[in-house]
Amino acid sequence: MFTLYLWGELLNGTGESQEVISIYLCEVGGDPILEDVTISFFPMEVLPPGWKGPFQMVMGPLDALPAPADQLLDQYELCVAEAEPSDFPLREDLVVTDASLVGADGSCRVEGTVRNDGPALSDYLQVVVTFYNAEDLVIGYGDFYTVATSDLQAGEVSFTVECLDMPEFPDDYAVQAVGS
Repeated sequence: MFTLYLWGELLNGTGESQEVISIYLCEVGGDPILEDVTISFFPMEVLPPGWKGPFQMVMGPLDALPAPADQLLDQYELCVAEAEPSDFPLREDLVVTDASLVGADGSCRVEGTVRNDGPALSDYLQVVVTFYNAEDLVIGYGDFYTVATSDLQAGEVSFTVECLDMPEFPDDYAVQAVGS
C-alpha cells in the first residue's frame, strides 16, 4: 500500500471566477478514477479568471498505480470534476512588493509585503506562493491568510509563507494576492 502525491497548477480559462471543489485523475476525455481514495487541496477559495492556482492531489492508499509512473499522465489526465462559478466579490488589484525567497539550514520561506491602494478589505487577504523546481514543475505551495482588520484598510501588510514538505529546495516561485 502506498500514497501518490501530485502537485500542479490549474488555469481558470472560463472567463469568470470559479470555486474549485475537487480535482481528480481521469481517463483521457472520460470520467474520474479512484474517486473514493482521492483528496485534493486547493489553497485559494476562489480562482479569478485568467489566474493560475496551485493544487495538491493525494491518492491512497493504493495497492498499485493505474499505469506505470512514467506513463501515468500519458494515459490519464487531471480534471476538475467539481467547480462552480463564484459571485464572491474578489479584489484582484492588490500589489505584491519586495517578495524574496530566503533559505537557511535546509528550510526556506518567502517574505514580502502586499500593498492595498484601493478601498479597505472587508473580509480577508490571502497570499499564495507556488514553488517550482529547475524544470518549472510545481513542487509545493504555501499561503498566508488573514481576516480583515484595520491593517487591511490601506497601505502595506507584511507576509511570510513557509516552504513546507517539498521534495527539494525551490528554484523559483510565484506570488499572488487576492482579497475581499
